[in-house]
Amino acid sequence: MPQVWDGIGKEKLIKPGNSKTEDRATAHLKIILKIMKMKIQKTISIVFASMLMLAVCFTTNNAFAQTKTHTAMMKDCCMMKDGKMMQMKDGKMMSMDKDMTMKNGTKCMTNGECIMKDGKKMKMKEGQCMDMAGKMDKCSMMNKDMKSSTKKKSKT
Repeated sequence: MPQVWDGIGKEKLIKPGNSKTEDRATAHLKIILKIMKMKIQKTISIVFASMLMLAVCFTTNNAFAQTKTHTAMMKDCCMMKDGKMMQMKDGKMMSMDKDMTMKNGTKCMTNGECIMKDGKKMKMKEGQCMDMAGKMDKCSMMNKDMKSSTKKKSKT
């Protein structure tokens, strides 16, 4: 025979045919089921919100790490690009509008000519880069730019 809790601490037997007792038992069960359903929905919502927050955190950290690495690769320097002297400053490329003197005393001019501390002159060639310390090198970021622009040109 089914039993129902009467709310006072005693269980009552539900007798078949006693519709008043059956209605109370059904109402109690409905309330209990409704409360359980609400608790389950709340738990699911909390789990979903937590997973969403984790996804946002991992995405943000990954994007920040990529930006930080990309900026670190782009050091301040001057370079010859497309026959013009360009300057990279704080990760931004701009045309070189005035002569620059590097830490080692080398002077780079807007026409691409560089005069070393000992007086020796040289002209920068396409893709060459000089960092602020005065070290001459092939620019790795220039090579990437040149490859991507070559790919774009070859597609057209």
